[in-house]
Amino acid sequence: MYGAETPTLRALDHKRLGSFEMWCWRRMEKISWTDHVRNEEVLLRVKEQRNILQEITKRKIRNTWKILKCGAGEGWRSVAPIMLEMKYYFQSMSRGIS
Repeated sequence: MYGAETPTLRALDHKRLGSFEMWCWRRMEKISWTDHVRNEEVLLRVKEQRNILQEITKRKIRNTWKILKCGAGEGWRSVAPIMLEMKYYFQSMSRGIS
């Protein structure tokens, strides 16, 4: 996914992405849904954490930085305040919707 081309993620999108991530882990570990294994147990088995939403947010920030950097004539000083504001915005969005 390209950060500038991805739409805003809604709460439903967050839920579906989280479900997809768990579905992938269950498929890799060959855990059937009829086994009634909790998501936390699956994550412990694979020794991972949920990170698909954090990765999407990180890529959005990185791509936005590239776009702003190309358009900034004065360099870092003109872009830094915008990037910090966007970083805090994306962090608050990722914390607010779990």
